[in-house]
Amino acid sequence: MPRFDNPNMSATEGPWEPDENGAVDYDPIEESTDSRILQVKCDHEQRLLALPGIVGVGVGRTELGEDALMVYLENIEAAANLPKYIDGIAVVWEVTGPIELQ
Repeated sequence: MPRFDNPNMSATEGPWEPDENGAVDYDPIEESTDSRILQVKCDHEQRLLALPGIVGVGVGRTELGEDALMVYLENIEAAANLPKYIDGIAVVWEVTGPIELQ
């Protein structure tokens, strides 16, 4: 099944094919991402989480649709501690504030 990779495409159009019931396969990013990005995340997650203001690490995509490490920040100041790339993978950050377990 083709993947929905075009960020300019709306949710009502795309290269997917619904089954006879109209359902479309679920394709979360971690299931569709190659193992290299997941290995980079695994290799660097604890080091990143040890930095001040880093509250989470995940995988995602850049605005151009390339694999990226997603780093979630408590505040904007934490962005100063981040590299632009880790092992050739782009680092994209977002300020989320504190993340608490519920």
